[in-house]
Amino acid sequence: MPLELFLHPPSCRWGPADYSAHTQEPLTMRSLQSVPALSFRADAGLWKLQAVQSSGNLGLSNGQVNKLRGLVLEDPDEMNIILKAGKLIPFCLIANFQEQTLCYNHLTGPSWGESQNIKTPFLFHPERFFEILIMPDDGTFKFAFNGIPLGEFSPLGLDLKSISELEIIGRAKLYTVQC
Repeated sequence: MPLELFLHPPSCRWGPADYSAHTQEPLTMRSLQSVPALSFRADAGLWKLQAVQSSGNLGLSNGQVNKLRGLVLEDPDEMNIILKAGKLIPFCLIANFQEQTLCYNHLTGPSWGESQNIKTPFLFHPERFFEILIMPDDGTFKFAFNGIPLGEFSPLGLDLKSISELEIIGRAKLYTVQC
């Protein structure tokens, strides 16, 4: 079963949690086993992740669609969506609000790879909803934003099973994270 998390504030059973990584630690998920104990601080206080479905480690497989849904908050600088394999980062999507650019990158050793710009109008906007789909397929990550395919990213030596962490850094109100 996929790992699916909904973020809820303690005082509201169905509402989303505000999450700001500019002032707090990034949201990180390694496996469902770590989720019940995992908490993070948000602008309005302490929030806890509540698991809806279960899974083992985050390890990805070909054709598995990973979905992130949320709302960009006011005055964002940058939002990063990172897949990690230990100390390596085989996938990092960077949305830079100041420059209005989207790019992919990866860290497979002591230095970052060459950043690959996504040739599209900037699709993230403050105070607007978003849905990001990331699908690994035969050593390539296919990426879509709000249903619009944005191309492929192929880091060298990609081992999907080694990916154990999803990290989200930025000012966003997350509604669903499904891996």
